[in-house]
Amino acid sequence: MLDLPTLSYDFHTVSEISTVQLILGAGAALICSLSLRYFPQDESDAGSPTRVKSAMTTRPKVAPTDALTPELALAELVALGVESRRATVAKDVRSRSPRYRCVPAHDLADALGIPESRRPGSEWSFTRYARLMTVEEYAQYNSPASEVIYMIEDSLDPERLEELIRLAEPLDDVEKPRFSFLTRSERSSIEDAIAERQLEANESNGMCCLGHCSVKSPSGAELQFEGDIEDDGHCITLRTPYDKRAKRFVDLSRCRTSYW
Repeated sequence: MLDLPTLSYDFHTVSEISTVQLILGAGAALICSLSLRYFPQDESDAGSPTRVKSAMTTRPKVAPTDALTPELALAELVALGVESRRATVAKDVRSRSPRYRCVPAHDLADALGIPESRRPGSEWSFTRYARLMTVEEYAQYNSPASEVIYMIEDSLDPERLEELIRLAEPLDDVEKPRFSFLTRSERSSIEDAIAERQLEANESNGMCCLGHCSVKSPSGAELQFEGDIEDDGHCITLRTPYDKRAKRFVDLSRCRTSYW
């Protein structure tokens, strides 16, 4: 609002009064003009403060990431189309403060179009695995320890087989047996046989099975899921693209595996 000085005059003639009235009238008109220019009443005016305020008040509210619940995060995602969800998650996975990491794994899989995440089917790939063990690790939990020698009996000549059995038998009564008398080749052959035996046992018992499935975002980024498959085919524990980035997928580098 303009601050006008207070005028005080002692008028003696009609002409003096008329002159002052004209001056005051012109000042009032100027104030009116300035008011309409800087404070327009029509919200359609470009640059109107009222219009800017209106646009700000109608902008959709987005919850801060630290205040986001899994339910709200999921609701935000499913409000988008499938391709937009994939693009959003692909970008979010790479961010420093992932917004949708809190979404439950199976719900995230459903939102991104991963099929049958609770009981994976034909669109998934599967891996059975057995962790590699040393001769000592296996013998410690499978007695008698000397039995490991028979795993390679077909590759040994009779004299060497007899010698290894004689050296291994005293280890049957040792808590932590050491097979230091094995050659490098013999050790490697036994450990390969152990891995194959363990893999067959896991297959018979429906153990140590992983399922993998992925979809691609519009930019080509692969969004991978990994699940632990139970012996009845169900997937209870499911890992998401966020787990993949955090290196929480099962490390199969030291495992014997089979795929289908």
